[in-house]
Amino acid sequence: MPLPLAISLGDPWGIGPEVTAAALLEWEGSAADLVIAGARESFSSLLQRFPDFERFSSSFHSVFDGAIGGAPGKPPPEGGRLVLDTLKASVAFLLQARARALVTAPVNKALIHEIKPDFIGHTEFLGSHFGVTEPTMTFVCPGLVTALATTHTALKDIAPLITRERVLLHIRRLADWLRVRGTANRLAVCGLNPHAGEGGAFGTEESDAIAPAIRLAQQEGIAADGPWPADSIFRDALSGNYAGVLAMYHDQALVLFKAIDNGEGVNLTLGLPYIRTSPDHGTAYNLAGSGRASHSSMLAALRLAAFA
Repeated sequence: MPLPLAISLGDPWGIGPEVTAAALLEWEGSAADLVIAGARESFSSLLQRFPDFERFSSSFHSVFDGAIGGAPGKPPPEGGRLVLDTLKASVAFLLQARARALVTAPVNKALIHEIKPDFIGHTEFLGSHFGVTEPTMTFVCPGLVTALATTHTALKDIAPLITRERVLLHIRRLADWLRVRGTANRLAVCGLNPHAGEGGAFGTEESDAIAPAIRLAQQEGIAADGPWPADSIFRDALSGNYAGVLAMYHDQALVLFKAIDNGEGVNLTLGLPYIRTSPDHGTAYNLAGSGRASHSSMLAALRLAAFA
């Protein structure tokens, strides 16, 4: 029997625990295929709201047994410590060879910053724990697969990060994952600048770094091409001409992705020793406890992780 999936319930004051419970009740797997990390009080409240969730009690591992304070949508000032402990516990399942993949419910980065100022996000945190300096942030939905050459970076800092080596690294990772998924047709690479630099009129990152990286990838047998203007290449991908698109920065890909994912988008981290997935939304404090949060993205994240 394969190792189970590890699940972090994330921020207990957001929608993470409730969408996780709702998704698990619809998921095709069993309690034996899960290890769940979270606060005891948070899990108990889920049992009250979702009585059938009782069947996953044997999968639950408490990271804190006391009162957590706060209220739905209103975390206490020190709440980031519990969120961070939950994430660490779920990572420990992988490090101890007790799980084969990780699904993380959303966290509030600002809350964690109060405890750990250098926390940037799940992707970077996981990379540091597994000795991977630059994991590949990837997003998957039924109509599109797109990965990023940079992650949570200020726009003013992006251009110097677009190097031949970095772009090639992320092309390779995305191509490898697409091949494993059985969708090894063409991979498109975006330019950084408007119109992919317009022949150098708007920047030289395309000719200096991106195009050379693509040529090296092609020499390795990867069917990558570009650099293409980001304002048009995604249309070709959505038409089925590409299996995936490598974008240069966060919003270059995510604006479109979140507009078309129909609530089923998944954040996938590549480059780690293990697959990690997450819903592509945040803690949504305004919806916490209301029963109105959709669990579609979490269910898709569970299903994708189960493939690992």
